[in-house]
Amino acid sequence: QSVSQSVSQSVSQSVSQYKLGEICKIEKWRIISKKEIKQNKWEFPVYSSATLNDWEMWRINTYDYDWEYITFTTDWVYAWTFFYRNWKFSITNICWLIEINDNFKDKLNIKYLYYFLKHFWRDYANKYSTWRYKLYKWTAEKINISFPNLDTQLKIVNLLDNLTYWITNSNKYLETENINRSKQFKFYLDLILSKNVLEFNNWWSINESKLWKLVDFFNWKCVTFKELEECKKNWTDKFPVYNWWVKEMWYYDKYNEQKWKVTMSKCWASILSLNFTSTNSWISNHDMSFRIKDYSLISDKYLYYFLLSRKDFIKKNMTYIWIFEKLDTKKFKDLYIYLPSIEIQNKIVNILDTFNEYINWLTNNKTWLSNLINLNNKLLKFYLETLIK
Repeated sequence: QSVSQSVSQSVSQSVSQYKLGEICKIEKWRIISKKEIKQNKWEFPVYSSATLNDWEMWRINTYDYDWEYITFTTDWVYAWTFFYRNWKFSITNICWLIEINDNFKDKLNIKYLYYFLKHFWRDYANKYSTWRYKLYKWTAEKINISFPNLDTQLKIVNLLDNLTYWITNSNKYLETENINRSKQFKFYLDLILSKNVLEFNNWWSINESKLWKLVDFFNWKCVTFKELEECKKNWTDKFPVYNWWVKEMWYYDKYNEQKWKVTMSKCWASILSLNFTSTNSWISNHDMSFRIKDYSLISDKYLYYFLLSRKDFIKKNMTYIWIFEKLDTKKFKDLYIYLPSIEIQNKIVNILDTFNEYINWLTNNKTWLSNLINLNNKLLKFYLETLIK
């Protein structure tokens, strides 16, 4: 409350307003080659636009920056995400860096600027960006920045830092519970679908078959953003779209795959993301779906769980496009699938479904875990909006 009053007094005195391009230098850096990554591991982070791990892509033994900066992502579903950096790091050519100009460093605190951009980016994404999943330098330069005197900025930053620390640690504790449950599920998944356990349940040797002998692989056509926007004008049917970086974010009025099918991403950030579709859906060109040839040998849901249990093995057999992993389709198709009887498969599916439902219950938006995390995030957002506005 005292900080809010201080902000109000400051606003009544003077608030400076500039465009971001007038007070800051915005630049992107360089392409970091696969060779450089292999030769220079593992100390300093490299930031990009393609990952969720604080947007850290990998680590190398050199760094390009060593001071306070803001970085922001430029591409895909996480464009317009801003980060405060205060350590040794590097960035790639698909990540931008913001540095306050020398003549404004005594007027504008970079941490305040970070909180400001974190709150107001949506106004400019909607106003200037024709495509939500791309942030250009000229768009960022148009953002209007309002700031009170430096003393008030520091009070705001101090309060928001403390709130962020408390809420982040609280959320980490809650998320740890979810992570531990997921690890528990993976343990039982791997155990139940191990060859020894399957043979024990069948009381004799189980059959094995290469994946390509059991399923047909379907690669699909990409649906454009223009087509998706056209569909919004006149919905007839509404089917989720599965793509390599996100699932069910868009909807389309057509589908190319029926429900209860296994799908998997083939490349980039979400490689090996397996889904078992519960509705008819549209599968994009960066994903593929599997259609079983003979249901007397294997069921769709058993296949889904078996592939989940072999993700570590599949990941060891990746190819690369520049720095990004890509599924080695040939090796993947030669993966051996254990085939107990359909009766045993159904029992396995029932056990894992029950366990999976419990895990999903913990992570579902309606449960206490997500509710607490959402309430914490709303609390932080409330203070952010109150102070920055």
